[in-house]
Amino acid sequence: MPFASATRPALGISLLKAELLRAGQPCDVVYANIAFARLLGIAGYERIATGLPHPLLAGEWVFTDSLYRQGVTPVSGYQEELLERHASLTAEDVELVLAARALAPAFIDECLAAVPWLEYGLVGFTSGSAQNLASLALASRLKQENPHLRVVFGGSNWDEEMGRELHERFPFVDCVCSGEADRTLPALVRALAAGKDDAAGDIPGLVLRRHGRTHSTGAPVPVADLDGLPYPDYVDYFETLHANKLVRALAPSALVETCRGCWWASRHPCSFCGSPGCRREYRTKSPERILREMRAIVALYPCASIELVDDVPSPEFFDQVLPVFAAEPLGVPLFCESRPGISEAHVGVLAAAGASIQPGIESLSDHVLRLMRKGSRALENVRLLRWCRSHGVRASWNLIYGVPGETVEDYEEILRLLPSLRCLDPPDGCGPVRLDRFSSYAEKSREPGVEDLEALDSYRYLYPFPDSSLRRIAYAFEWPMEHRREVATRARQLLAEVRRWQEGPIEDIPVLRQDPGQSPKLVWRRGPGADGGRRLSILEGAVLDAARDICPESVLQRIAGGIESEESLDQVITTLRAEGLLLEQDGRYLSLVATGQELDPPAD
Repeated sequence: MPFASATRPALGISLLKAELLRAGQPCDVVYANIAFARLLGIAGYERIATGLPHPLLAGEWVFTDSLYRQGVTPVSGYQEELLERHASLTAEDVELVLAARALAPAFIDECLAAVPWLEYGLVGFTSGSAQNLASLALASRLKQENPHLRVVFGGSNWDEEMGRELHERFPFVDCVCSGEADRTLPALVRALAAGKDDAAGDIPGLVLRRHGRTHSTGAPVPVADLDGLPYPDYVDYFETLHANKLVRALAPSALVETCRGCWWASRHPCSFCGSPGCRREYRTKSPERILREMRAIVALYPCASIELVDDVPSPEFFDQVLPVFAAEPLGVPLFCESRPGISEAHVGVLAAAGASIQPGIESLSDHVLRLMRKGSRALENVRLLRWCRSHGVRASWNLIYGVPGETVEDYEEILRLLPSLRCLDPPDGCGPVRLDRFSSYAEKSREPGVEDLEALDSYRYLYPFPDSSLRRIAYAFEWPMEHRREVATRARQLLAEVRRWQEGPIEDIPVLRQDPGQSPKLVWRRGPGADGGRRLSILEGAVLDAARDICPESVLQRIAGGIESEESLDQVITTLRAEGLLLEQDGRYLSLVATGQELDPPAD
């Protein structure tokens, strides 16, 4: 259902369909989101789905009238209080959301008419991101017209406590699959098909009703052998795109899962990690299975790219899978996430494989990174961005602020650093840390100043329930208003600097070149068509060469001790830092200059 992006299929239910088909159970997937995208317009639909600020939950509010048309409605005032007062929304954005809201009731009617629902014994809704109210609106109407139809919900909006509360509040939902449903849903279907409704109470991972009351059967059994899973079945998605003549317009991606959980989070999760503890248990497919699956999906479906949904791919993926695609290309671009600590050799393989990455950078302050428990440092993050820029690998990353415990000095540190980074890929987004359920912030564990978290204000406009219920339903939370005002004041200059970086041209990265018999030459261009560069002194060249990787000042002192120069090391460091060619943090140095080992230097 809306507002899942129309640019990619739904991996979870595509895996469930494949499991059911393997068990001999006919199953179809309905992509109603594509129908609504055609109705509203692709660009406008994707703007609501992925472009508007997440805390607004605008895609959910679009369907409130459709869900509560015959019942109690949530509080009024969303348009005035949230849409029109949100600083980052344009008048066009507000009109777009209102237009989508006006289309929603008729769209639900069309959904009812477009599918022969009475031919099915069970309808399952996957609900993540802003899909809940649209899904509930259609489920409610389906149940009204066919009371014997089994309605099942699953997805991230229905995990654990959220699913139990929603199940209790919406009696037309028969059952919830909480967490991994690879084994749960097929077992439920077998029980229902055999007429053994009571047996469902023995299946782990379900929320259902016993004697009219919501009951949980406990946590699901996680899949241990990922190699045993089927390939996801994306037939319905691509057939729907083809029927609507949208394959070229959307340039769709196909999603691939190589692992579950996060090998980093399984030991020490980042503070803002929103994955449930049970899902942090790390499991991975074998390299051989990953290679077969990815090639099969490219051969089966007309996808324009492959996206890995993994929190972090395994080290084996970078060491054993990517090199194969570098030697024998996959045929379409590949996108994956990564830890900031991958090596330059890995970046080179990413380039050869035609891949782009989203490294978990998050901040350029050592102190903030420690508060986040990222396990990385600022210079490591910059080094990765330099490697990516040098090797031609697109790096999509985010800059996060508003982290509990941050200081004014942290903002000042990042602001001093940003002007030197204009030759690197800017962050795709810059925003406050998200307080998602299951994170240490939302769970109030060991983090200072997070005792008074509240469900996002938007939830009051979506569900007509008391605050205690909203807290159990909410996936996202926010600080008290005083904290939000303080963070906004600090972040204003940071946001302006990032916006200038994003909107300005990316400068050419400086290149250090050594010609035989001559001193090193720095070659670079500042701005479109403006060639520049200069000869370096021997000591300057040696410092920049040594700082290609992060090094302490003691290394630079040792190098300087072996070079006769009229300049002192302090003078050279001061000059190179002033020119934005050398970074320093806590006595550690990193050059922003590429070498011939990373790329071919531009011609004079």
